[in-house]
Amino acid sequence: MTRTFSLIRTLGLFCLIAFAIDAHQQDSPGKQKYYSPNKKYYVEVVPRKLDNKHGGRVREAKNNYAKGTLFKQKEDGSYRKLRSFRLVNEFSPGDVIVSNSGTHIATFDNWYNSGYGPESVVIYRSDGSVVRQLALEDFLTANDISTLPSTGHSGLSRWWGRDHYFEDKTNLLVLRVVSSNENPGGSSNYEGAKFYEVRLNPETGNLVEAKRDLLPRWEAQVSSDSDQGIVAPGPGIKAPEPACVEQSGSATANSPIRVSSAEFYGRAVSKPLPRYPPIARQAHAEGTVVVEVVTNEAGKVTCARGLSGHPLLVRVAVAAAKEWTFSPSQGSGGSQQSVGNIAFRFQFVKVVP
Repeated sequence: MTRTFSLIRTLGLFCLIAFAIDAHQQDSPGKQKYYSPNKKYYVEVVPRKLDNKHGGRVREAKNNYAKGTLFKQKEDGSYRKLRSFRLVNEFSPGDVIVSNSGTHIATFDNWYNSGYGPESVVIYRSDGSVVRQLALEDFLTANDISTLPSTGHSGLSRWWGRDHYFEDKTNLLVLRVVSSNENPGGSSNYEGAKFYEVRLNPETGNLVEAKRDLLPRWEAQVSSDSDQGIVAPGPGIKAPEPACVEQSGSATANSPIRVSSAEFYGRAVSKPLPRYPPIARQAHAEGTVVVEVVTNEAGKVTCARGLSGHPLLVRVAVAAAKEWTFSPSQGSGGSQQSVGNIAFRFQFVKVVP
């Protein structure tokens, strides 16, 4: 069994590599020019060469590497070469910007993927020396990174921003980070998405302000309360499970006494909440789950069943209800069994830093 799994895993890895090579052959970038906004400077990027005759492998040669060349405009409008330098990208960057002063250059991501690795942002001086390489984790919090949409083949890239620039007055590098949670159209090209700005000092590559949560995000939250009469299953809602208490109409002295939901909830001593199921998070499933609970004379739960709620949420709600404890219900004959309803509310709440 182990050998079979290992073989399948190896074949899967081989297919992924073959797919990546094929993508390289089809989409290999050519020579590109990137101008400063005032057109006084530009960087010409020459990608590392691939040997398409031999499966898209890297052509082994002494000077085969991604290269940038900085040019400056002359008085007659033509450009003269200042210097060439090696880029840190394995093949070629995805985008490049040049400051109006020509003192700094910034490259972004790799042409075959974005949002992963220390090439997310690379800052160079005009002499081609590297100021700093940054991964997303260097300037975005884990909360912000979790909101970034996956793109590309098999979600191997994270689209984190675009249209970055150098400020004229300060020469600071401004990164425009996308907030996909504020895209009103929900379109695949993120039209209407809002962008937030992060500023870096190009002399050091350090953040101008301390890293903090920047992007609004949706948090999956769970709360509990009385059921407020929500018991009937709606469209697409799981049907009630088998009853904990027989509805025979002939109650005995030992039969549980029905308690109002508000009173029952008020008697709860320990109220652990369920975790939001990962599959429900992915499906963005939310809503209220009503659980019927029976307790014994000591207030311990002896039975719990889901009365209504989303199918992806009922199971964890029932499991949590079984862990609740209640203060004993007092009747004319002392402590007695009781039955009541409690509600778990699963919802996504927009959190704005």
